[in-house]
Amino acid sequence: MAADFNGGSIELEYSAFTEDSDVNRTTLRGQAELGFTRNFATQLDGGFYDYGYSGDGTNVVLHGIYHGSESASFGAYVGRDELEGLDGTLYGVEGGLVLTNTIIAEAYAGGMNSDGENVLMLGVDLANSFGNGFSARAGFDYASSEFVDVTKLDIGVNYSIANQTNFYAELGSVSASGFGLSDNQTYVGAGIKIDFGARPGATFGYRSLFDILPGG
Repeated sequence: MAADFNGGSIELEYSAFTEDSDVNRTTLRGQAELGFTRNFATQLDGGFYDYGYSGDGTNVVLHGIYHGSESASFGAYVGRDELEGLDGTLYGVEGGLVLTNTIIAEAYAGGMNSDGENVLMLGVDLANSFGNGFSARAGFDYASSEFVDVTKLDIGVNYSIANQTNFYAELGSVSASGFGLSDNQTYVGAGIKIDFGARPGATFGYRSLFDILPGG
């Protein structure tokens, strides 16, 4: 069965907490999607995460995708997060819907297994295009284990040049609670993303516990 290259991207991002910029993360990652038929495709993600305090992390995820129509796609994924002292296998299901001519929604639900410890992970993302290269998005991500719960809320703006080179910025908050303690931190981030292929970009976003932790 022949495979066609549908599209992909490469991205460089920096984020940091506003109260302590030493708690930061620099990310270099990319995606590629191959289509086997009009309806079935696979997507491979890979990323490198450099944390200010926690060290270097890597992420690899493979998605199986079913394009049900021009406006609906569904998938399942499996992958791996690795960081000093934190290694785990990722898994889950996901879906994307074109709600209107300008609004796209994406959601996922799954988890990570790390040395027998299970982490629930889920999230929703909404993006709205305003035309002339400008768009905005809002996201919610949640991770929960036996010991700690983490919630991330973020909003962002994006400017696209020729539907391929994208400059973006985001503002968000991360709340964590566990062991009778809780904390809330605000963070900012910015990056550049270059899409390529016949249909620029890939179908689904990245799946990693590191994406819920914008600094460390």
